[in-house]
Amino acid sequence: MASTITALDYAVGDIYDALKKSGLYQNSVIIFSTDNGGAVQASSNLPLKGNKEELYEGGVRGVGFVNSPLLDNNHGKHDKLMFITDWFATILSLAGQSHLIPEDTDSYNMWPSLVTGQVESPRTQIILNIDQNNSLEQWSAAVIDDSWKFIWGQSYLLRQQLFPRYCRSWNTSAAILENINDCNVELYNLQEDPEEQNNLAAGGRRKERVNSMKEIIIKQLDRFVAADEPEDNPAGFPVNFGGFISTGWCNI
Repeated sequence: MASTITALDYAVGDIYDALKKSGLYQNSVIIFSTDNGGAVQASSNLPLKGNKEELYEGGVRGVGFVNSPLLDNNHGKHDKLMFITDWFATILSLAGQSHLIPEDTDSYNMWPSLVTGQVESPRTQIILNIDQNNSLEQWSAAVIDDSWKFIWGQSYLLRQQLFPRYCRSWNTSAAILENINDCNVELYNLQEDPEEQNNLAAGGRRKERVNSMKEIIIKQLDRFVAADEPEDNPAGFPVNFGGFISTGWCNI
């Protein structure tokens, strides 16, 4: 692990030096980001709770940094809400191409918030997960809304296939509204309890808040399609496309 980090550090340093030497650094933004929390077998997410592939903050909260002479607050900390998809709108906006961002894209231009650290984030909500496996009768969903975090069903991604079964799952949002109320529910106030130690929904508490968080998830269900996991088709293997992973498999 130490050697991997060292090699990565040198590689990023080489890119930085090349930008400096070419004179391009003055108009560059270097973004270093992760996609999830660490696997606790090889790292630590403390004091945050959770592991990679888990929906607690230790599994979903990422760390990173932005280095650029364009920043007003070059040594500051940005702790406002941001999702990894926000880099899409942020980078296009920086490049003067914001007109290319589709209106229905879940992405915000975070640069005004990042550049000084004083502007509030335009993002107030993140859908962390919506997934179901009808054959295993499992359901897993999670959302952050302002300072509230809600986990519904299994707290790990369903690929973990944990048992006992947390609840049954259905294909339609109407059926979920009616029948999924026996699922595991967890509610946390991340501002007051970032380590997620106090489940505010335990014992049937905070029903109004729990129901409002459920509604946020349910409204998104119609945007998702059932998982399609076909068996391997040799016609789509990279060997058929010169050894490259290709979009050609879509046409088979």
